[in-house]
Amino acid sequence: MQVVTSQRRWTTPLAIAGLIAVGACADRMPVPTAPDAAPSALGVSLNTIGLEEGDRVIVCKSSGPNGTYSFTVSHTGGPGIYPNGPSFSLTVFNQDFSSPSCATAFVPQKDPANEFATYTVTVTEVGLPEGVQVDSVVIADNIGSRLGVQPGPSATMTTTFHVGGAFKFYNGDTPPPPPPPGQGCTPGFWKNSVGSWPPTGYAPNNNFDLVFGVDLFNPNLTLLQALDLGGGGTDALARHAVAALLNASHPDVNFGMTADEVIAAVNAALSGGDVEGTKNMFDTLNNSGCSLDNDNSF
Repeated sequence: MQVVTSQRRWTTPLAIAGLIAVGACADRMPVPTAPDAAPSALGVSLNTIGLEEGDRVIVCKSSGPNGTYSFTVSHTGGPGIYPNGPSFSLTVFNQDFSSPSCATAFVPQKDPANEFATYTVTVTEVGLPEGVQVDSVVIADNIGSRLGVQPGPSATMTTTFHVGGAFKFYNGDTPPPPPPPGQGCTPGFWKNSVGSWPPTGYAPNNNFDLVFGVDLFNPNLTLLQALDLGGGGTDALARHAVAALLNASHPDVNFGMTADEVIAAVNAALSGGDVEGTKNMFDTLNNSGCSLDNDNSF
């Protein structure tokens, strides 16, 4: 979120700046902070408090669903004032955020004992709708220069008297949590749950030798046929290798190996490596606990 300021004086000392929408709030574009303020050349945004003048810290919403967003504000250093109080909300109606919605969050008041007193202002977005998070907060000074990008939901900037700034909040979808570690479905599961295969990118009729880049079976076997193999040796390796490959490729199974690693392990075992040891490794991982429901539709 970017904070910018205009040169128009704000003559109502404790008035709430309110909600506004401005076109194309780029990193170096001024953000009017009062309902009657028009975009102007970048400069110092002044606020008259008695005979003192201070600069605004502004909060803008630049992405996310329409609705009301809530924030809390805190600061250290300098006397400071809160035109909107320590907490405030702003409501967004423009769905595509072609214009951000902004409000004044903090206006520092000159410290009589130190004109160059430092103010550290923190703004935190709270009470977000389910499934929404703060992706990042862009911070700019009062002439639009980007000061940095911080991860949400809080961001902090340090400013001195006559140097305001802005927080520009970007919101996005909350990513789904990763599956818990230590997961793996058995060869029997994959043999009887072919409806679970599509997310892996593999199909039951795929050729085993072609998928693994080996020359093991003559005549060729499909992946599903390899899962149905009994016995030990290379047949057991093939059976558990297919299950391991499907586990590693399914987005909802946290298997502990990638598909490429599974294929490389099979190649190494069949090229003079440890067939039994590799099979046992796959067997252990494949029995870690299946996170999928059985689906025998296909």
